[in-house]
Amino acid sequence: MERRITIKGVGSVSQTPDWIRINLELEASRRDYDGCLQTAAEQVVQLRNALKPHGFLDKDIRSTQFHV
Repeated sequence: MERRITIKGVGSVSQTPDWIRINLELEASRRDYDGCLQTAAEQVVQLRNALKPHGFLDKDIRSTQFHV
């Protein structure tokens, strides 16, 4: 006669992610270069302010590409 041990159960695991990547594209268009840079800088400030209440720190929000 064959002997058997049967185990039945339910389990779950959860873990907070170490990091998350969100890709966003901000675009500014002005006739003058300085004005365009100012508009883009204002957009970045608005983005940072929108993300702060959700736990994002300024040091965690970075640009990876910049095109003129």
